[in-house]
Amino acid sequence: MAIVIPDHARVTVEGTLLGRPWANVFYVDKNSSALLTQAEGSDIADIFELAWSTHLDGVFSNDWAMQTIRVADVQTSTSPSYQYSKSLAGALTNETLSPDTCGIVSWATNLRGPRYRGRTYLAGWTEASNEDTGRPSSGAQGAMQSWADYLLAELLLNGTPLAIGHPDINSATNVFSGDAKPAWRRQKRRNYRT
Repeated sequence: MAIVIPDHARVTVEGTLLGRPWANVFYVDKNSSALLTQAEGSDIADIFELAWSTHLDGVFSNDWAMQTIRVADVQTSTSPSYQYSKSLAGALTNETLSPDTCGIVSWATNLRGPRYRGRTYLAGWTEASNEDTGRPSSGAQGAMQSWADYLLAELLLNGTPLAIGHPDINSATNVFSGDAKPAWRRQKRRNYRT
């Protein structure tokens, strides 16, 4: 069954880490009931690519890569979907942390409760980003925070603010802040549907 959320688009950022696939899924508010155009999808994909390239790929392992960004209108089950090929790779040659070791960015909306919070797991870190205490270094945490701030600001400027999707009730709530957490988390690998 297709996920339907009126006036929103789903953004799926995909790549590999140590040869294993990874994906991050986001929702954005289109602020319009018109179907997503390829140009609008391209603008959204460019913002996500720039967020990673300007804030994270310089601190990620060279075993990390981004290959595809898909932007799908989720207004109806037959709404358009666009795929954009990307070629972005991490820069560091230090020893890569385990692929399931992730930095966390928590997203908050203006409503309370677990339904109105989200998180993004960011994998691709190296030992250089890991403090002796087993926590992200201040540089790694700063990179995650600047990534979150950039993503929120640029999507808002584009008129497509980041949102927390609620597919079970066909709605979404716009995000107003992102917070990089000072601890690593283990990402549970799941099969994802897009």
